[in-house]
Amino acid sequence: MTTAETPPTASPASEAYRGQAGHYDRRTDAFRQWRELLVASLPLRPGDTVLDVGCGTGLCAPLLHRQVGPTGTVIGIDESGQMLAVAADRVTDTAGTTSA
Repeated sequence: MTTAETPPTASPASEAYRGQAGHYDRRTDAFRQWRELLVASLPLRPGDTVLDVGCGTGLCAPLLHRQVGPTGTVIGIDESGQMLAVAADRVTDTAGTTSA
């Protein structure tokens, strides 16, 4: 149990997830086609705002940004700072995309 005095401890699974940030894209490339199909099936329009919860390394961010266009916004959040660092590098050149 976590209290105000006791900070939460990371589970072994979350530590493993964080440790994979540098290799995550390559490791999950087999799912790229499904990722692209999923994003393409979303009813997004130019100007929409998208919240990508658990964005990981931001693999969906450029795909989502193409759907919402330059007037839209893509916001990515993730528990792992390491994953977000990779995502931030990915979206640096994508206007309207933020990682937090």
